[in-house]
Amino acid sequence: VPGRAFAGRLLGAPPVPAVTTNLLPLCVDRSASPLVHTAACDALAARTTGADAVIAALGRHAGFLTGMSAPPVGALARAAAAMSARRALPLLLAHLRDPETAAADLPALLGAVATLGDATALEPLADWLRLYHAEPDGAELSAALAAAVSTYAQLAGPTAAETLQPLIDDKMTNALIRERDREVLAQTDAAIPPTLEDEP
Repeated sequence: VPGRAFAGRLLGAPPVPAVTTNLLPLCVDRSASPLVHTAACDALAARTTGADAVIAALGRHAGFLTGMSAPPVGALARAAAAMSARRALPLLLAHLRDPETAAADLPALLGAVATLGDATALEPLADWLRLYHAEPDGAELSAALAAAVSTYAQLAGPTAAETLQPLIDDKMTNALIRERDREVLAQTDAAIPPTLEDEP
């Protein structure tokens, strides 16, 4: 197993697009040993070539009727961000809305949205935050919610308060997420230069 994991890391080294295609089955195969699976997914996430393969993989979703399993969204998201593959953005947002996307993959997905995103990502992010903001403390979505708040604030800039302030005011909002909302809004306010009227 350590030898196979080492081979997976070596496979990911050449900057040849075909390598990305070859790494995908190794990262998708969850029946492999955790060491081999992790090595393949880490190598895939670090790829900087092979965007077509990444986009094709992100276009797939888990389906009971189709017998298709979910792709390794976290590794693919990191690869898309490393490749600056902006065409991956709508596919990433589709996986954000897909309940079959693993909670562990969401922070990487949201990090990629922060890197690749633009105003088109704001409404899907806001909808997702409103849907899950009341998750209980310690829920598996906590890390993803914190990442979503940061990503939304980064992309929305000064208008972030229009979405985040109602979440702060909602008594049902997860306490940790409410605090994260306050932190990012304070940072956003601090980043806005004063106008002439604001200056003493």
